[in-house]
Amino acid sequence: MNMIVAIIIVWALVMLLPFAVAIPMMFRARTALKIADGRFLLAFSGLLAAVAAANGVVEETEIAAVEGYLSKMGLTPAEKALCYGNFILASREKRDAHAYARELAMRFSRTGCTFLYSLVWKVAMADGSIDKDEDWLLKEIAADFGFGNDVYAWFKAGEAPVLSRAELRKAGVPSSLMHLVK
Repeated sequence: MNMIVAIIIVWALVMLLPFAVAIPMMFRARTALKIADGRFLLAFSGLLAAVAAANGVVEETEIAAVEGYLSKMGLTPAEKALCYGNFILASREKRDAHAYARELAMRFSRTGCTFLYSLVWKVAMADGSIDKDEDWLLKEIAADFGFGNDVYAWFKAGEAPVLSRAELRKAGVPSSLMHLVK
């Protein structure tokens, strides 16, 4: 009987040990993902704010474009509040757009960065034109994303590449941004 009990205990330990290790790892991974998503939202809203404020004035149409993005992204009320607050702070304090762009560039492939860059262009164009300060910043942001002058020139000429949902999913674009694909 002792041998059978020992076998059952060893079997139970072998079966439960992976779960004892996996469950704490799963919670740590979820926490890291939430932190990473928060960083993404801060970088994304901060970059949009920096571009909107590049010429010294954040136009109502630029605010409306950002609000449109945030309302379509399926964010929780707390995530929206984080983005709105960061947008206001980053636009008022003229935060560094380059740091935001580099943060996003580290997280995404070229396809994902191209999509993000297209969203930034739409905010810059929301007031109907791109002035020289916005133009200068957009050119520098293209370099921060790792693009050459050719990508910047495509966007400036209104010839931005059209990206499919499949391409964006494969590139790891978050589901919240997939809602912004037309």
